[in-house]
Amino acid sequence: MTFLPIVDRELRVAARRKGTYWSRIGAAALAVFLLAMVMAISEMGRRGGVAFGSQLGMILFSMFSWLSFAFVSAAGVFLTSDSLSEEKREGTLGLLFLTDLRGYDIVLGKLFSHSLVATYGLMAAFPVIGIAFLLGGVTGGEFWRLMLVLFNTLFFSLAVGVFISAISRDAQRAMTGAALLFGLFVAVFPMIDWSIAEWDATKFEPRFSLVSPSYALTEARSTQLANFWTCLAFVHVLAWAFLGAAAWLAPRRWQETASKEKEGSASRAQRWRFGSPKKRRTLRERWLADNPARWLAGRDLWMGRFLWMALAGFIVIGFLLSVRRADSNVLAGVSQGSAAFYSLLLNLWVATFATRFFIDAMRTGTMELLLATPLEPRQIVQGQWWAIRRTFAGPLLVLVIFQAAATWLQIEQNLAINLKNNPSLQTNQQWIQDMYAGLVVNAVCSMLTTISGLIAVAWVGMWMGLVSKNANHAVIKAIVLVQGLPPIVLGFATFALQIGSNVMGGYWAWWIPQLIMSVVGIGVDIAFILYARRRLNRDLRLVAARGADDAGGSKFRWLKFSRAKEPTAGAVS
Repeated sequence: MTFLPIVDRELRVAARRKGTYWSRIGAAALAVFLLAMVMAISEMGRRGGVAFGSQLGMILFSMFSWLSFAFVSAAGVFLTSDSLSEEKREGTLGLLFLTDLRGYDIVLGKLFSHSLVATYGLMAAFPVIGIAFLLGGVTGGEFWRLMLVLFNTLFFSLAVGVFISAISRDAQRAMTGAALLFGLFVAVFPMIDWSIAEWDATKFEPRFSLVSPSYALTEARSTQLANFWTCLAFVHVLAWAFLGAAAWLAPRRWQETASKEKEGSASRAQRWRFGSPKKRRTLRERWLADNPARWLAGRDLWMGRFLWMALAGFIVIGFLLSVRRADSNVLAGVSQGSAAFYSLLLNLWVATFATRFFIDAMRTGTMELLLATPLEPRQIVQGQWWAIRRTFAGPLLVLVIFQAAATWLQIEQNLAINLKNNPSLQTNQQWIQDMYAGLVVNAVCSMLTTISGLIAVAWVGMWMGLVSKNANHAVIKAIVLVQGLPPIVLGFATFALQIGSNVMGGYWAWWIPQLIMSVVGIGVDIAFILYARRRLNRDLRLVAARGADDAGGSKFRWLKFSRAKEPTAGAVS
């Protein structure tokens, strides 16, 4: 018998996919684009007397380090978190265990096949990262230690995703669980150590941080490498532990067990998801009368309840981490970090919630049944949009208020630091007013872009859910299109405008470029919203008639943004 037959088969299948090839090309193209933007900005700064000099290599190295780290960290959430749970939903995982295959065969097969895209993408970016080493300011040891951290973090992230997938059945819950578990290791554990040290670098001692991939990344450029190698080893061992647990759980968690205890837990889970029988009856009578699609999309209540619990948890954790040294600097930093992390998770939750309804409806045939009723496609879309608003409007409002409070603390802290470093500014009312105006404008722009970005993710997610069969692929497309590429391009454009303002002798106020690019970003989000809304209302029936992967032929194979062709009579029948 072939050693690890599932690995052999999955790697052969994955290597032949067009997506494997194009992901490698796309990662290299994005890295080259970012390098070109940085070099162009550096040249603009040199002409304006703001040369980066020997720091250019360090700037490039730091930028690519954190971008690559974010990429490998997201691999487990998007690539492997639904690998085994999808097989459970389709009913194919049990068939594999009818053979002489073991749990580790299935787990390693899923791990290797789903890691191919991320591994090729990371390797395609290596030569561009190496240019930072050639520009100076970075040693060869730092470069190779970064490579070790990125590969180790990728392995850890994928292992976490496989482990969560082994204990889950629902794609949305699997992605949420993988994100929260990985965030625990990456963000929460280092923050606990910093809280113990009272946010003083001289008192910091790594305890929980030794199992954090982010701590290994920060220690890759350290002169004392003992903690680096220890952290790298701990993270690697933890990854194998998660894989071992997934291999043990996979044969035992693929089917539902019929027992009184299980029935009791299922009843509790049903109450958590749909409410009590009385509440279910009340909601059904109210929503079915208005729009049946509204009831179908919004009857699952667990995400709304979970959002409020997660938001309360973030606030409590942020308070506990900052209470040991309750000054405004620490409180502002922890608040900003908590708000940013919750905003990232909220984008993920919106995307998964928006895509899930249409994917499940297309897979189970519910969409065909809905379109056979007097319901119009526009009513179906409105029902899903209503469910998204009902679930996420409250947490989004609280997040925006929390961001406003954190930004105000940051404004006060920045103003105090500048006045302390330069006492002569205390009498310069124009400078103080300009400082307040700029920070307030940036805060308002940040909150508005957060709202517009989430709405755009919801609408693009609905469209991707309609034209995709795989939930993870639909979520990846929605987030990359809306919250991935545009912010990167607009960020570089903002920095270029700031450099250009300095070249022109400070003709603009320092916050004008941020305002301009925020308006452009909101305009891009509005364009995404209008386009996705128009395509949903116009092509819903056509896509449902042909099927997600066949709609529009080859034009629908990746982004699925082309117009669906009219189905033939044979296709409809």
